[in-house]
Amino acid sequence: MPLVSLELSRICTRSMPNGPVIYPDKGFKRYTAIPSYSGTSRMGVLPQGAPTSGALANLAAVRLDERVARIARTRSLIYTRYADDIVLSGSGRFIRGQVVDTLREVESAAHASGFLLHRRKTQIVPSGARKIVLGVLIGDTGIRIRPEMRSRIQAHIRGVDRFGLDVHARHWGFASVAGIVNHVWGLLWFANDVEPEWSHERQRAWSEILIRQGWTLPYDLM
Repeated sequence: MPLVSLELSRICTRSMPNGPVIYPDKGFKRYTAIPSYSGTSRMGVLPQGAPTSGALANLAAVRLDERVARIARTRSLIYTRYADDIVLSGSGRFIRGQVVDTLREVESAAHASGFLLHRRKTQIVPSGARKIVLGVLIGDTGIRIRPEMRSRIQAHIRGVDRFGLDVHARHWGFASVAGIVNHVWGLLWFANDVEPEWSHERQRAWSEILIRQGWTLPYDLM
């Protein structure tokens, strides 16, 4: 087992032998509630966005999943989790008192599993109200892109078409042209998973604008 642990650690972490794990000039010192974020260890660090991130998050949340799923079953609810985002949903009658009690149980389960709920991000959404899960608008007829995202994508496409990549990137505070290009592609590919037809039209428009400005398209769009 020690050898297995060592090999898994080597796969999942990135070595930083020549300096501290945390760089105060990047602002990480503000996370005083997590001592390891302020350490100076020269051991490997866990990178964000690595291919192993999802599997590690699921492993870390096994006990949480078991406890919250049990709470959901007793209340005829559906428990859904993506990374650190948790949703409890149901089709029964909405009674706020019962919802508040459920929330308290979930908070206790999270604490017992080594987690804390982010209170400012915790929402109770009654039937008929606007429901947004993982940035997607949930409706009776399915899922849709939020109007705010539609507007942002359209603003980027129009802005680059009218003023050019350099000017638009500076206006939106991007450090490079590549940054704004990749950002818009990311938004479009996210939208493509939700509303393919809407996204395809914007992808075509964005591709034409980039080609006119001498930019190379991603390999899978060429």
